[in-house]
Parts: sequence; structure tokens; C-alpha cells
Amino acid sequence: MKNSHCYELEQPLSFAHEAPVGFWRSLLRAPTVMVNTILLWQERAIQRAQLASLDDRALRDVGLSRADVEHESSLPFWRER
Repeated sequence: MKNSHCYELEQPLSFAHEAPVGFWRSLLRAPTVMVNTILLWQERAIQRAQLASLDDRALRDVGLSRADVEHESSLPFWRER
């Protein structure tokens, strides 16, 4: 005699039910976070280049020395001060 049983499921089988909601929210936010990070890096690189182009008089006006500017300009774009 064959042993066959039929079970009814209360919910359909899906991997979506196994993952927490926070995971999917994070996954959907990832492209936005990446774009924002790239824009931040780009802005930081532009600002450091503009700072490096200031003359000594302008640097004195904002309270920075040439050494401060050289240190800031030497940082990679992804590193925050």
C-alpha cells in the first residue's frame, strides 16, 4: 500500500516570508545610498581642489595655513577629515 498524504498550507511557500522586512528595505535603499556616497565623494574632491587653489591672503581670511590646506588636500576623497 502506498503511503500518500496531502497537506494543505496556510500560506504559500515563498522565500520572501523568510527574510525580515528590514533586509528588503535595506536592499532597496542600497542604490540610493551608493549614489549619495559617490556624490559626497565628488563634492569633497571639488571642495579640496577649490581650497588648494586659494591664495595665502584668502587662507588667512578663513583662518587656515598653507600646511592645513596641504594636509586636507592630501587626504583621499573617500576619507572625511
